[in-house]
Amino acid sequence: MTTTAVRPAPPTLTPRPCGHPGYTTVLERREESASVARMATQTTMECWAIPDEATAAAVVIVSELMANAVRHGSGPMVRLIFERPADDRVYVALVDRAAYRLPEMRAPEDEDEEHGRGLVLVESLAHSWGFDRLGDRQKFWGKRVWAVLEATP
Repeated sequence: MTTTAVRPAPPTLTPRPCGHPGYTTVLERREESASVARMATQTTMECWAIPDEATAAAVVIVSELMANAVRHGSGPMVRLIFERPADDRVYVALVDRAAYRLPEMRAPEDEDEEHGRGLVLVESLAHSWGFDRLGDRQKFWGKRVWAVLEATP
């Protein structure tokens, strides 16, 4: 009996209705969604003719944001956002429901430690990155972790 790996379905990317170019998709907040997030990133960057180096950086950044959302987020789903606010900029973001579990840059204590390098990697690849709490100050409902990349076509 031969078993074959099940390839994830390509993501459905919804375009922004107006303004600068952008796409969004909703994914399950689980490890298996990381490959779909990478596929969505690759597809979006190809549509925008983003250079290979910036595309590779965007794929790594989205992978790290997705890994953090799976590990530290909450809620069953995450929203992945891609925007092209300028010809030389790409904005990527991931939204989850963990409003009070904020990203924290840290270096792993041990070289062999498996986790803890994600945001260090994001910072090294992105022009800038950060997070926003979502909702009103009385009751935040989630957060958006974002990165901006320089991407001259």
